Amino acid sequence: MPIFGKIYKCKYCNNQLSIDQYFNHGEICNNCISNLEHKMDSFQTLLLLSDKDLRLEVIHNNSSATSKENNHWKIEYNHYHPIYELAHELGHIFVYKKTNFIRFAQEPEASISDQIEKVFYYSNHLIDCFIDYNLSNFIEIYTLYVDYIKEIINGMKNVDTNSEFYELLGGFLKFYISCRFILKSEEKEHLQNNIEEALTNLGNVILRKSYNNKNLGLIDYLNEKNLLEIKNYLNNFDVIKDTDDNSVIKNFVYNTLNLIPFIEDDNLDKKFRLIYP
Repeated sequence: MPIFGKIYKCKYCNNQLSIDQYFNHGEICNNCISNLEHKMDSFQTLLLLSDKDLRLEVIHNNSSATSKENNHWKIEYNHYHPIYELAHELGHIFVYKKTNFIRFAQEPEASISDQIEKVFYYSNHLIDCFIDYNLSNFIEIYTLYVDYIKEIINGMKNVDTNSEFYELLGGFLKFYISCRFILKSEEKEHLQNNIEEALTNLGNVILRKSYNNKNLGLIDYLNEKNLLEIKNYLNNFDVIKDTDDNSVIKNFVYNTLNLIPFIEDDNLDKKFRLIYP
């Protein structure tokens, strides 16, 4: 039936949507949600997570996320985002199971989110790299990952300079590792020019925004030397990417954050312990 005089249809199969369907999930019908549930089931089997009770919640207005609720896991997947994100959310549970550290699979309590917002943002982007690397060992998922990276590369041709500084730097940390140490040789060779152009472009945007922030008296800025030190340390990912020791992963994240000058003096130890107790 028309909604406010307009007929809304599923963007995937063109079926007409009810009011409840549209407002609860956006432009997706129940049949297509069922298809996503089957897709999640296939990822769950592939990742040997059949012992976990996973429940999919299809969303349309927030980031995809994973959370533990009572005795089950809630997988929130934004269906407007690449399907790889659905596999990635299960990947958090996979790495939690591998490292026996549940904080790699769920966000900190809402009561402390304001205290650790930026530190968590950066650290979560680095944890995501371990998730993506582990998933890259599964060919079916790796194929989706390559498509996902190609979309990111295309988006980075025109970086939104109005983005928050922490969003730009967090994206750089993740993209640098993704392209250097997660993509396999064939894809890296094929995409090499695009990768280098995207990394250079994003790095230059970060440095320009740093210059502006410094002139405005803001603390969120770094210089070319800082960025080089961060990149050099990120290269250590290649040495530890196969680890199942959660302390090795946490140390890598902590040491990377410690190289970001405006975080170094901002109660990093305290905030890091809140995120990864």
